[in-house]
Amino acid sequence: MPLPYPITIFKTRYSGNIEGAEWAAFNRDPDDISPHATGDDPVAARWWSERDEPYGLGDTPELALADLLAQLNGQPRLHQPDTDGQDDEPTDGRPATARPVNNAVGPGLQFE
Repeated sequence: MPLPYPITIFKTRYSGNIEGAEWAAFNRDPDDISPHATGDDPVAARWWSERDEPYGLGDTPELALADLLAQLNGQPRLHQPDTDGQDDEPTDGRPATARPVNNAVGPGLQFE
């Protein structure tokens, strides 16, 4: 299945405490995403709570994209937003997920 265009994937400002995950994906151009998405606490909280369009969330850019594609195809969300504000890192000191170091997953994907 070809990817929809455009797609913008970005690291969330609040690491998921407001947004629900560390990465978000939208079927929009970067310029079409409101600055409120990364605004101060009350502005961002309101913006994210009012989203009625499909968007993806995930612990990596790839997972956010997969969640967006599921939403666009009418499937259930793959990622359940984690907005409880609790630290979900394992207690043995290892990070919960690996973070990608490059800024591109594929053609047309953009990061901020």
